[in-house]
Amino acid sequence: MYLVINTLGKYRYIRMLHNYRDGKRCKHKPIMQMGRYEKQRFRRLKKELKDWKPMDRADTIIKEMQRDVANVKKHASPFKINYHR
Repeated sequence: MYLVINTLGKYRYIRMLHNYRDGKRCKHKPIMQMGRYEKQRFRRLKKELKDWKPMDRADTIIKEMQRDVANVKKHASPFKINYHR
């Protein structure tokens, strides 16, 4: 696994990719979006990624992050516009 910085418009984003072999070809698969690029955050993520054991640790972290996102969605109220005042 490795981190990549992508540019979209005027913003830069961090993505986590997993590389694997399909026959004789090397391919990569996006694992998750890590948010906007900040130099300190990118360095910290890169350092943490080196410490991970391949895939088994990543699966655990991805499941934890998905659970956190689900909790935020569950507790967040949708934005409503009241046109009739």
